[in-house]
Amino acid sequence: MKIWLLFILLGTAFAQESLPVDIAQDSPKIQWKQIENDSLRVIFSSELENDARFVFELINYYKEVASQTYEHHSEKITIVLRPQSAVANGFVALAPRRSEFFMHTNYSPFVGSLEWYQTLAIHEYRHIVQFDFLNRSNIALGYYLGGEAIQATLLGLTLPPWYFEGDAVWVETTQTNGGRGRSPRFAARLKALVMSEQNITYDQLLAGDYTQGLPNHYVFGYFLVTKATLKYGPKIWAQITARAADEPLNPYALYSAFTDITGDNFDGFYQETIRELKKLWGDLAPPRPTEEYKLQKRPHSIAGDLYHFERTTDHLWQLHKNGKAMEEFILDPQSHKLDINEDYLFYTQTRPHHRYGYKSFEELIRFDLKNSEKKQLSHGQRFFHPQISPAGDKILVTQFGDDHSWSLKLLTLEGEELDSIAPPQGHKIVEAVWGREHELYLLLLNLRGEKFISQFDLRQRSFTALTEATRNNIWNLHFNENIYFEADYKGAVNIFELHPLTQVIAQCTSEIIQASDPFVQVDKIYYSNTTATGSAIKSQELSCTPLENNNLLLIDFLGSTPSDDYHQSPAKTLSEEQWNSFIKRDKAIDHYNEYSGALTPHSWSFIGSRGSEISLNTSNILRTLSLYAAVGVNAEEQTPYYQLSLSYNKYYPIFSLNFAHVDRRYTDDDDDDTEEEFEWSEKKVGLSVDLPYVFQRYLYSGFHNLRFSYDLIAVGEQREDREIYDLSDETLKAKGVHFQTQMLKTKIPKEIFAPLGYQLDLSYTDYSLQQNDDLVNYLGVYNLSLFSPGFGEHHGIHFRVSGEYRPQTKYLWQQQTEYLPSEGYTFSRGYGFDFTPHFTKYTLEYALPGLYPNTGYKDWIYFNRIYFKIFYDHTYSHFNDESERTLNSKGMEIYFESLTFRKFPLTYGLRLYNRNEASDTHGELFITL
Repeated sequence: MKIWLLFILLGTAFAQESLPVDIAQDSPKIQWKQIENDSLRVIFSSELENDARFVFELINYYKEVASQTYEHHSEKITIVLRPQSAVANGFVALAPRRSEFFMHTNYSPFVGSLEWYQTLAIHEYRHIVQFDFLNRSNIALGYYLGGEAIQATLLGLTLPPWYFEGDAVWVETTQTNGGRGRSPRFAARLKALVMSEQNITYDQLLAGDYTQGLPNHYVFGYFLVTKATLKYGPKIWAQITARAADEPLNPYALYSAFTDITGDNFDGFYQETIRELKKLWGDLAPPRPTEEYKLQKRPHSIAGDLYHFERTTDHLWQLHKNGKAMEEFILDPQSHKLDINEDYLFYTQTRPHHRYGYKSFEELIRFDLKNSEKKQLSHGQRFFHPQISPAGDKILVTQFGDDHSWSLKLLTLEGEELDSIAPPQGHKIVEAVWGREHELYLLLLNLRGEKFISQFDLRQRSFTALTEATRNNIWNLHFNENIYFEADYKGAVNIFELHPLTQVIAQCTSEIIQASDPFVQVDKIYYSNTTATGSAIKSQELSCTPLENNNLLLIDFLGSTPSDDYHQSPAKTLSEEQWNSFIKRDKAIDHYNEYSGALTPHSWSFIGSRGSEISLNTSNILRTLSLYAAVGVNAEEQTPYYQLSLSYNKYYPIFSLNFAHVDRRYTDDDDDDTEEEFEWSEKKVGLSVDLPYVFQRYLYSGFHNLRFSYDLIAVGEQREDREIYDLSDETLKAKGVHFQTQMLKTKIPKEIFAPLGYQLDLSYTDYSLQQNDDLVNYLGVYNLSLFSPGFGEHHGIHFRVSGEYRPQTKYLWQQQTEYLPSEGYTFSRGYGFDFTPHFTKYTLEYALPGLYPNTGYKDWIYFNRIYFKIFYDHTYSHFNDESERTLNSKGMEIYFESLTFRKFPLTYGLRLYNRNEASDTHGELFITL
């Protein structure tokens, strides 16, 4: 068997699941303002002035706190407040350096109980400090060589994501009276795994597991960072990471630095942490050998039928009725409430704006339980937590409006608005439920982000507070004579009852990890209980025990377990005076020039794709204007070139302008005895226009993009006996159109192909003389992929047609194709590429899952999946001499997914195939990233 070695990086000109243009912008209607001092600039839309001032003062307060253990003061940073997202989030990025806050108050309890802007201020500023502190030693050298793009790459190579996020969670926890480290739900999954002795390894956490759910890197990162801080001191991570920055190209830099600084082996430290957590948390019955990972959420007992949502590693969220699956959904019942009655399910789904990536919606959808039809009831709205009225004739939703206000909306069953309820001044609404006739019960946030339950009288239009404001992570209101909700208490999450009249709080469950999603019917309570293998619906007789002094709402709700006190630091509560100081009106507000910095390089390089090159990349902070400039020498032809590209992404459509000059050299060696060399120059100016459209509809998502391009290419003068392509001192017009579209059904991680859908990529460019429009050349490229389910669970079928067509002579002026198929072959697998004016390739692939070994060798490599593809390729090609060839091959590929060196998600492959003109079997090894 002949063995070849191929190395294929991420790369295919087709079948990419992302848009070919950058749409990460906000609506162009926004008027941007700024507020700044010597260390901070906050950019915001004009209607967010009060929020911007609040954020500005919060960051100025917490920046010193976030810098303490590093003893480092960061350079001035720009914070962008993004106002149009339906998702609560925030991040810090380089190229260009900035932080972005999504100005959407958190609508679920999964990022702790702090005020949302407070969380962002301390957590994201900690990332700013991390990035700046680590820009030292050889990471700083990388910055000088390549700017922020290389700096970001080296940061990712040097340190794992769990360090950055775990350290930021540690700061937000220890420096406040909230934070994720003080909320038991944050560590619930890790707690279940540790208590049930499932022996999750460090490499398993890094690589992921297709067979069960694992805690994310925020969770285990927080516990590792906290453990080291408690054991070695608060400045230990500054010392470790500073040492790791000395060798950023070493994938083991963190682990060797850990040993150098502490004297302990990192793997031993990880095991020590797990053993300590096990000792402190105690025992939980381990899973049975046949028990698989499963999440069961949102129980509803309706007219004798029990509904719930369920997800496993084998399917998306499914609605179950009496234990039988009814329908699949794209939703998140863990952080978004929904409601069911005898006729309908009402839920919400996040939908993108068709053009602007920072604008999204949360749309209300109705599912008919009788005919299984889905209907979208809202368009361009941000609705959350729908609740059906007791009479079944109205829907109650929480709305986040375009004016950045929170309110309640009463809707008809068709989504038409009946009434609107604004919260009390200075408050925000998290969720609400129907109560007795003419009553609603709301979960409200005050200015400090503290929660309390309030009653609203629909007739009197008045609010009445039923509880004190608390830092407790209250969530999931439910009403049945009394109010039921889940809350943190003594190291676990449990369900509690509030009597509206007496305002007495009682505990209704006593689970050791988490009880959530309460549903009460008469004298029985249903809820979701966290188990060793996920969560399960549980029911019991309703029996609630009153709490002494209602201490659920005081700071006394915190326990002394790792779930809420692993950090061992006292709660740091801001005074009323401090909170009031964050609401200042004396700082000047200025207009922000969104194009400032657009010409300042953030990254550069001395190596290009075509050879030696000096290149610069710039972008403004809002990513509406970017520029690329390069000067270099083509390695193949040894000729100089320069290029300038400008992209303007503010409006619809998106414009790109390109300028280029290149000296060309071509050697014709078709004749065995002589070689002819041709030299000329080419100047190019071009404009392209993109029209993207992004969409999502229930289980399917996709995009369309239509691009028009027009280029003028001036071919320099050549000697008459040294003309190439029969052109000299002439100008070509290149007119092109490129259409890409895809629609794919959402796949689960175990599926290799999308279970259903298509991808289509069509392009055509022709070249004609500017003087007389005579056609000089043309190039057409087509790619079509169709996906369908296979014959077994997670099996998949992929049928693909691809090809190119152009004139038969290669001596016409040519555009070089950039098409690179994912399997590394333009023709059928096993055949090299020859110039051809026309070819069509047909591919049929059948993918099937194999094994999930979840094992590795030392800290070198860890395998988490093995899967297979069976393929047949058929290529028809037409050559210049009018000959035709049919190239067929068939075979199979074996893929070994791994995490290599604890850093690189590499897939190792073995391809075995037969070609039609030979009977022997060939083999190739390949690697994909």
